[in-house]
Amino acid sequence: MNLKTSISQKGTYLHSAILASNDGLVTTFAVVAGSLGAHLDPKVIVILGVASLFADGFSMATGNYLGAESEKEYQESNNQIYSNKSSTLTNGLITFFTFVIIGVLPVFPYFFKIDHQFLISVALMAQALYGIGMAQGLFTKKNPMYTGLRSLIIGGIAATVAYIVGVLLKGLPLF
Repeated sequence: MNLKTSISQKGTYLHSAILASNDGLVTTFAVVAGSLGAHLDPKVIVILGVASLFADGFSMATGNYLGAESEKEYQESNNQIYSNKSSTLTNGLITFFTFVIIGVLPVFPYFFKIDHQFLISVALMAQALYGIGMAQGLFTKKNPMYTGLRSLIIGGIAATVAYIVGVLLKGLPLF
């Protein structure tokens, strides 16, 4: 394996890890924030959060795997050399595990009977988003403060949208 191939593989894995950890955080926080906005019981928040965490993580991992396999098969069927030498299975596994490991943070405070669960969830998510952004900056040789703040702002907007939707849907006579 030459240096160029090695860098390409690491870039693919970095892409999967950043995307999955960010998506895991925001998706799980969306469940937490939306549930809280609808005034659901903390036990329900844990059940919905964990179920969503594993289902979404698996879905994203298999989607990543199938997408990469499709790209590879398409290039091979057209007698092209597949340019991305990273393992599609490894890519899928990285996606799943980073999604679940990082994505559990927003629901984590709800496993305990403590005060200010939502504030702790927000703080954990904010720190993780900023940390993911900083790591991205370090790997890509960009300003880590900038990439951390960018990640925090984008994730924060998504979390705010989820909370507002939960508040708005709470009052609907759905049943």
